[in-house]
Amino acid sequence: MNRDTTKLQLVINGNLATGYLDNKPFEKDRARGNFQGSVSTNTIQADWQRSGEGTTQIYPLDLTMNGDTISWYEGERVEKAGKWVLKEPRSGYRYVLVKTTCP
Repeated sequence: MNRDTTKLQLVINGNLATGYLDNKPFEKDRARGNFQGSVSTNTIQADWQRSGEGTTQIYPLDLTMNGDTISWYEGERVEKAGKWVLKEPRSGYRYVLVKTTCP
């Protein structure tokens, strides 16, 4: 419907990945914040400092890079050891973003 907006800024330096994720679904609460993690082949495991609905929480992200795309799963989360992890890590909604050039 072209109403949702998701932006991901990513910088990779060696095996360190840093960036910013801003997810604004249409008529829902926005979630945004910085993330930092490690790169291994085509995968980034990062902790996202997700701010939304008046709170900040740590959301682990497992990002998969494939050519000019990056993807990750999102779904129901449960709290474990102070982080909000996916209840079922390989199911749910799969975000797929296409690489664009920074202005």
